[in-house]
Amino acid sequence: MISSSNRFHGRRAVSRVRGKPAHSPRLSARVAKNSNQSYRLAIVVSKKIDNRAVVRNRIRRRLFEAFRTQEKLHNLPLDVVVYVKSVDLATVAADQVEDEVASLTAKILNSHSS
Repeated sequence: MISSSNRFHGRRAVSRVRGKPAHSPRLSARVAKNSNQSYRLAIVVSKKIDNRAVVRNRIRRRLFEAFRTQEKLHNLPLDVVVYVKSVDLATVAADQVEDEVASLTAKILNSHSS
């Protein structure tokens, strides 16, 4: 899990992020600059993905861990809201989740640099 300082707190903070979109096959993201010295990350898993909280939380935990271990967003002043598009992330292998996150992060960094 990522540290508390790198997470959004409250639903309102997440809904205010309006930035450049980035997409991968199973994930979408909105990225905006923030005034902090580090990134903030939120992962949104809708009930349309799966009605069970256990599955939604498993997806959320797996994605938070993949972003934490990847460390590409560290020390960047970004607000990142990731939207899950597929329930497959709950059951696929961990390396596939990491590949998906790496793909999305590369697109985030490309959109941020331009």
